[in-house]
Amino acid sequence: MIIRIFAAVLLVLIFPTSFAQALSAETKAFYPDSSSFFDETENHEAKTRYSNINSVNTSIAYNGSTATCAVDVVGVSGTTKISITMSLQRLGSNGSYTTVKTWSTETVNSDMFYLSKTYVVLSGESYRTHAEIKVTRNGVTETVQKLSKTLRCP
Repeated sequence: MIIRIFAAVLLVLIFPTSFAQALSAETKAFYPDSSSFFDETENHEAKTRYSNINSVNTSIAYNGSTATCAVDVVGVSGTTKISITMSLQRLGSNGSYTTVKTWSTETVNSDMFYLSKTYVVLSGESYRTHAEIKVTRNGVTETVQKLSKTLRCP
């Protein structure tokens, strides 16, 4: 009997914790005033459904002290324009990010767009790619903010 009570108490304590962790891993915010979604997941495993976008991925990689920031966007059928504004952000010692470099907005009249830029960074510091993507289909523009994982430069 004591074992059953102990097991029941343990179940009650463990289940809400793991449930809360699962919910927090898929947190997303919607900003109605700007019609934009911001994917706040650090691991980007959760999939967000967009109206105009089939897939969107951001990445950062290093070749020595040169960072390569990239964004790959595939719009749904009927997409007529994709615009990307991309920036490189450094993680500060206080845990906040500072934008180090912002590249000019680039636009294509297509349903696919791959954008890659390089920038020399400081070895030992951690960086991520931030992108604002605007995808137009049937005269409606959808705006998405996307972050890559944070990676430390070797």
